[in-house]
Parts: sequence; C-alpha cells; structure tokens
Amino acid sequence: MPGDRPLTDGGTEVRTELYAEFEERAGNPAVTPDGRLIVSNHPFPYGEAPEYRVVEYSDDGTVRPFPNEAWSTPPGDDGVGIRSLIGLQADPTGVVRILDIGNIEDGHLPKLVSWDTRTDRLERVDHVLAHATTELSFM
Repeated sequence: MPGDRPLTDGGTEVRTELYAEFEERAGNPAVTPDGRLIVSNHPFPYGEAPEYRVVEYSDDGTVRPFPNEAWSTPPGDDGVGIRSLIGLQADPTGVVRILDIGNIEDGHLPKLVSWDTRTDRLERVDHVLAHATTELSFM
C-alpha cells in the first residue's frame, strides 16, 4: 500500500495512511485500549509456520514477539508457547486473548491464553480438554 491514497465511503472521500507493513501473513489485528497493535502471523494457506506466532508493531516500525519470545514461539516441554494460532482479540480492559488450536496428535491441547497488557503478565491459560471436542471440532 504505497503512502496515502483517497478512498470513498458512500460518496465521501476518506484519506487513509499507512500504519504498518507486514512481512509475514498477518491476521487478526487487535488494538489494546492504549493503542498497541498486536497481530497474528499465519502459515496459511500453505507454508512453514512463522518464527513468531504473535507480534506487536510499534509506531517506530519495529516488530517484536508478543507478549514475549517464549509465548510467541512453539510450546516447549513446559507448555509455554503457541502451537497453531487461530484467533486473537484485545478486550477493553487490556487483556489480549490468544486462541491456540493446538494439535492433539502432537500432545498440544487447544488453549486460550489471556495476557494482561497493563501489567505485562500472564492472566490465565484455559485448556480445552480432549474429551470436550469431537473429530469435527474446530476452535
């Protein structure tokens, strides 16, 4: 998207400006109450999984793993991390929720990770237990 360009909205000209350029397949943009832009990176439709599953774009153009490298990369033995991100949302209180569909065959249950951006701390992790789904379930 090269620079500013005019668009129309029901006949009214609207000016847009470039806020961020994405090198990865970005999706699920979420903006926190204090204006932080958090996006998910996807391997869809085909391709290798990105290094970071969730990133934050700063006003100065820098990109960093969100909320940190441990949670933005595949899970380790401790379960910290995101296997297959499918959803991302920021709520009015500053909590960013990350829906990881996991991969039960690899031993990674689906989970909802809630990160409090105001305290920069993990709020909670809710796992979706295997018996709560069927072979047709999709988070």
